[in-house]
Amino acid sequence: MELDFLADRGSDIAATHEAGSLPCGSLRLADRGFFSTEVLRRDDRTGVFYVSRLPCHVPVHRQGGPGRRLPDVLRDAKEDRIDETVGLTADGYSCRMVAIRCPEPVARRRLDRLLDRAREKGKTVTLAQRTMCEWTVVVTNLPASYTPEQLVVLYRVRWQIEYLFKRWKHWGKWGSSRGRDPNRVMCEFYAKLTGLMLLNAMVLMSSGTLAKASMLRRENCVRAMIPLLRLMLDDGEKLMVVLQKQQARLEKVRKRSRRKKAPNTRELLFGATLKT
Repeated sequence: MELDFLADRGSDIAATHEAGSLPCGSLRLADRGFFSTEVLRRDDRTGVFYVSRLPCHVPVHRQGGPGRRLPDVLRDAKEDRIDETVGLTADGYSCRMVAIRCPEPVARRRLDRLLDRAREKGKTVTLAQRTMCEWTVVVTNLPASYTPEQLVVLYRVRWQIEYLFKRWKHWGKWGSSRGRDPNRVMCEFYAKLTGLMLLNAMVLMSSGTLAKASMLRRENCVRAMIPLLRLMLDDGEKLMVVLQKQQARLEKVRKRSRRKKAPNTRELLFGATLKT
């Protein structure tokens, strides 16, 4: 795992430009706040694939025509799916755009959340925002062998990454420190981060990234053993015994029966048959 550290008060766009390039063959999953055609061009040059949400303000050029706002394009759509090459800039940068109309319950949930946020901020929901709630729109440079359904499943993996950092912020208490000296605070932060990365490595080495048991349950299992591991750090033989017991405990962690009927990320990835 490789992490980049940037200014905490910078914008998402600025972070996108400041972050280093990904290795050739990587897959970038980006939300609307991180959308940048400059970054997409860079990915094309360096052999990086991407699946990115498309903001509604970006003009879309279809079949060489004039640029139109994305909500207008979606409202004029006669079918529930769009999969074509479009231009995103006046100078001709083009890529594949995939838009899928959401089921009515999904669109309703999105709109309800949007209305709640607008009500809290004293704003009104525009027609363009309502239209975007009805569609899932991404742009990508992946080949046509990846179906629109597969692209949506791939993009959903991004939320697992978000959830990982959310847990790290909560367990590591990144927002608090007893120190007042900046150097001490940074040392404390790096110590917390190192411990969390070791925690994640132990979980992944025990059962992989797509195990049936949830990451949260496996992480809780490891965290319960941390006090004992800390006591055995000075004794290599005893430490190995504890680690072996820890691995045995992790192997016994089973997937609980879920009450909700919606498939989880693992089931979606296997169901999408991503073999291209």
